[in-house]
Amino acid sequence: MALYLTSGELYTGETHELAGTTYSGKTRNAFSRRLIEGGEPARTRKTNGQLVGDDSSTPDVNEAFSQPKPTKKKKAKKT
Repeated sequence: MALYLTSGELYTGETHELAGTTYSGKTRNAFSRRLIEGGEPARTRKTNGQLVGDDSSTPDVNEAFSQPKPTKKKKAKKT
């Protein structure tokens, strides 16, 4: 599982756990942020199936990987 900030950005740094919740950073301080578990980011593909490359003109955004789609909960059938 990958860890994401609450804003949806992928987090790859050190973590710690406190009371069942995972936080960023090695220890809890004013800069620690709560992290959420999610699916691994997947490579983005074009409509014809080719992999999309990263655009070097946008260094803060990686277009080659996309955020995983959230899983939808199945509705219970009414009887």
